[in-house]
Amino acid sequence: MKKLLVTVAAILAIAMLTGCPGAPKDTDGSGSNSGNGSSAGTGNGGNGSGGGSGAGTGSSGSGGGNETPAVTQKTIKNVPDAIGDIVLKDGKAIAYYDGLTLTDAEKADAIAVIFYAGGDNELGSRKLGVGLYEYCHTRSYYAQNSNTTGRKTNDANDETNGLNNQKVMENYDDYKTQFISDFDSDHLDNLDYPAFYWTGNYYDWDGVDIPWDESNPNALCKNWYVPATKELKKLLEQSTIVNKAFAKISDTADKFTETGYKSYWSSTTDNNPTNSISPEKYENAYYFILEPQATTKVQGPYSIKKDSALAVRAVHAF
Repeated sequence: MKKLLVTVAAILAIAMLTGCPGAPKDTDGSGSNSGNGSSAGTGNGGNGSGGGSGAGTGSSGSGGGNETPAVTQKTIKNVPDAIGDIVLKDGKAIAYYDGLTLTDAEKADAIAVIFYAGGDNELGSRKLGVGLYEYCHTRSYYAQNSNTTGRKTNDANDETNGLNNQKVMENYDDYKTQFISDFDSDHLDNLDYPAFYWTGNYYDWDGVDIPWDESNPNALCKNWYVPATKELKKLLEQSTIVNKAFAKISDTADKFTETGYKSYWSSTTDNNPTNSISPEKYENAYYFILEPQATTKVQGPYSIKKDSALAVRAVHAF
């Protein structure tokens, strides 16, 4: 049974947790964080630096692409093409509008909500959707084992397409050896690449249940991934409309926080070496903070140790 996910939040000056200096603070008192990342400042632009610190920020823009259309009746589309579209298991989509009511069958078939619909020079013409659920690991989210390949390298450095980073991680030999027969959070705790394993197997998460299609390389059960930095920023900027669409689908969908703070992993590694003795080690990756009530509601990217505990969302291109 899918676990209720732990809210992980961070303030601009990240506080110290027990035994984990500089990790993002959990504002609701549940869960835990680890690592030595810290962040400071708001404004525009900037990336986090190595050594667990960052001074990057984001903004609360529209996220690019087509905004939610002025739909006033239920509209079924052959393919999603607008922010807020609710994607079904057969690849079709239902346009969101405030008065939308879904049937029980449509609710059961919904798998994602579109948060980016093209129009950005960096992200291109892809239509990007986010899955209904998130996962919040209680101990480590990237590579928890100091000997894992993924913790020592910066190969997953794409900023615009997290699927490329996902494939990098999944091709490491120590990732390929991982297998759990019961896809739940208790078992994920014991993996070295929990964020990537969870997104890579998202189709099988409790409540998702997208049929596996081995013969079709483009089947919607495949190619879910941890978003890259620029994809994650777009996603968090559109959290309000995504939440509205989630509410039409299910009260068990994991809505983005509407108060307080929450921190989310990107799949993009920090290219600054964090160990002066062994410069081949790149132990940091980037994350963003969602603070809906702040002037700048999306803050980041910030850099933090890969073994920190942050939330992760599964993204898919449609």
